[in-house]
Amino acid sequence: MQPARNIHMTNSANQDNKPAILQRDYTNCLRGISILAIAVLHVVFKWDGMPRFLNLPASVFVAAFIFLSGYGIHESYKKNGLKNYWYKRLKRIILPYTLLITVLIPFTDNFSWKDYLLDITYIHSSYWFIEFIMWNYLVYWVAQRFFPGKMMWVMLLAGFAGLNTLMQVEAEQCCSFAAGVAVSQHIGTIRAMGRKKIISYAAAGFLIGTFFVLLKEIPCVHSYKGTLIYNYILLMIKLPMSLSVMTLPMLFPVMLRSRVLYWLGIGSLEVYLVHMALLDCVETETLSISIYTAATIVLSCVMYRADQFIMRRL
Repeated sequence: MQPARNIHMTNSANQDNKPAILQRDYTNCLRGISILAIAVLHVVFKWDGMPRFLNLPASVFVAAFIFLSGYGIHESYKKNGLKNYWYKRLKRIILPYTLLITVLIPFTDNFSWKDYLLDITYIHSSYWFIEFIMWNYLVYWVAQRFFPGKMMWVMLLAGFAGLNTLMQVEAEQCCSFAAGVAVSQHIGTIRAMGRKKIISYAAAGFLIGTFFVLLKEIPCVHSYKGTLIYNYILLMIKLPMSLSVMTLPMLFPVMLRSRVLYWLGIGSLEVYLVHMALLDCVETETLSISIYTAATIVLSCVMYRADQFIMRRL
């Protein structure tokens, strides 16, 4: 956990016209923004007749979250190499996820040990996002361990393979992790650009994404939904728009001072797991949503504390 003074350091960097984009507090804030948007939109989707376009911001924030995972893993690599790589994944993702799936066994219909083992080994997980992230971590490890000089080529090849073989929800995100790794490789150059130039690139990304949004709504193009061509179009929406999300705290510095976003950011894994586990219980009444929100907050805090307790003893 980073002390509050780091937030003031981040703000000072902005005042000196040295954008602190994607520094520690900045990425925590972005994770908080992303998980909050994802959780809220998941509840909104429970209402019948919700506009189809709401799928767009949800998947863009998912892409942003995956991008930040790729960025974070390479930032860690620059400091520590592959030392304790899987040990860290064990503590921060594998054990918390296994713990949750184990706790949910009594509430699982038609439980089988085969399904349980497939779930916790990320072959067929209950939450596609966790499975997707873990496979990206594996690809990154293989690339760095065996092909360090061609690591990005391996990442891009894996992304291209996923784009052409996975289901739409995963295929459209196949380059987000690699994009985060690539940005980490060049973060010094990016920060040296200055605020205006970074925002101009972000605006260009948003415009590219908007162009492909409009393109896919053309009836003759939309008829390709479910095909490889459509996956390529979706990729050109989600990835550029997710890059524009990276500038939100720069555009609205008040976000960096938000303790809510900060805590959501450092506990984003727990918030994701808990809100997904409870989502099927939500009904479209105010009381149900209020109970769901309170339960998500309380159980996320409990799970975060439990995860921290376990990590300190490993």
